[in-house]
Amino acid sequence: MNEHNQIQRDYIADAIRRQMKLKRLSLRKVEEKVRRDSLGEIDISYSQIARVTRGTNYTIDTLLTIIQSLDLEIQLVKKDDWTNVLPFGARYDTICK
Repeated sequence: MNEHNQIQRDYIADAIRRQMKLKRLSLRKVEEKVRRDSLGEIDISYSQIARVTRGTNYTIDTLLTIIQSLDLEIQLVKKDDWTNVLPFGARYDTICK
């Protein structure tokens, strides 16, 4: 994996950990919440959630399932502009005026 991809994974992992902290959710609680939210149809393991929160290898389906359960969404931005986006969609240029 190249350095740019790892930076993006770390960024995503940080946003997810922050949301978990705000909601006072442990990895186990997120696992339970995913099962409840999906009415038992989706089974995400503790280790899958841990990989996402560490920024290591995971699938897009795992990521989407976890962020949906945490009331988050993915926002895509132009490649050379993504570093200007703060977690949860806040932008430097609107904060630093």
